[in-house]
Amino acid sequence: MRGNAVKTTFVDNFPEWEADFVEGSNATAAKALLAEKISELPPEVMVWSEERLPSGISASIKKFLPDPIYIPAVKNINDDLKTTQSTSFGRLIGLLMRDLEPDLNAISDSLNHLNRILNRVRVGDEEVDERNEKVRSLEELVESYLEDNFPGAKVQLEIPPPEIKTILNSAQIYVDDGSRDLIDQKGDGIKRALTFALLRAYVSQQETRAGDAGHGPSFSPYFLFEEPEFICIPNRKGFFSIH
Repeated sequence: MRGNAVKTTFVDNFPEWEADFVEGSNATAAKALLAEKISELPPEVMVWSEERLPSGISASIKKFLPDPIYIPAVKNINDDLKTTQSTSFGRLIGLLMRDLEPDLNAISDSLNHLNRILNRVRVGDEEVDERNEKVRSLEELVESYLEDNFPGAKVQLEIPPPEIKTILNSAQIYVDDGSRDLIDQKGDGIKRALTFALLRAYVSQQETRAGDAGHGPSFSPYFLFEEPEFICIPNRKGFFSIH
């Protein structure tokens, strides 16, 4: 936007400040004038209103809000019941397994040891190489062949070991209702019932944690149900229903 177009736009929207507009101002100068005039307004003329957040702000705010878990109306139940963390089913399993992490310190230590066997690690400012000899030999062999065409090129193998969270999030559920199969192979009714069983288990788990000495209420996610049927979920104080 240039020339008269800047003035026309400014005056159309803020005619009360036309006298302050400097002829020939570009868009940047017009924005600066507008910001200056707004800053001079008294608080009593300000009005609260809902506006779109500036780009990038919404992503930072999400970190301060509970994590929503959306349970959609059943359309393709097989997609909804996959145990990946992108589905409500998988995320519920992940939430339930999260409480196991503090009790698995020994496994965490083993994974750290595995990392030292497979990869170079940094201890402070120093890089330490305690890798298995076969890992080193493979890296050197690949590097030697690469140097035939690209002299001086270096190869570094990095084999990230699984994390506790990754292991727990890969949990699968088998159900034996006369025949033992993965839940993926069961009917829609039992799949949906298992989703709510996981939800009830999570609620019970959180109530237990809140009742333990030294544990305050956790930062729980929001559970959002699309078109739920009548659901009656028991808790310690009685029952509550979702319509």
